[in-house]
Amino acid sequence: QASWDYLETSLASALTRAQAQGELAEGKDPRALARALLVFMQGLRVMGKAETEPERLRDAAAQVLSLLD
Repeated sequence: QASWDYLETSLASALTRAQAQGELAEGKDPRALARALLVFMQGLRVMGKAETEPERLRDAAAQVLSLLD
């Protein structure tokens, strides 16, 4: 839990800095985005170990990255 909290806080801080610099839209919630990205990365690790079509992972990654637009 401590490791997850540290990663979430670090990522949320980076997203907050990006928002302050105009690189992330003002309406985005950095904490919620950090959580979504971490959950996605964990899922990606699991799916990467399975015999998964690369297309699935690329499509999913594109959708998650669109959250940062």
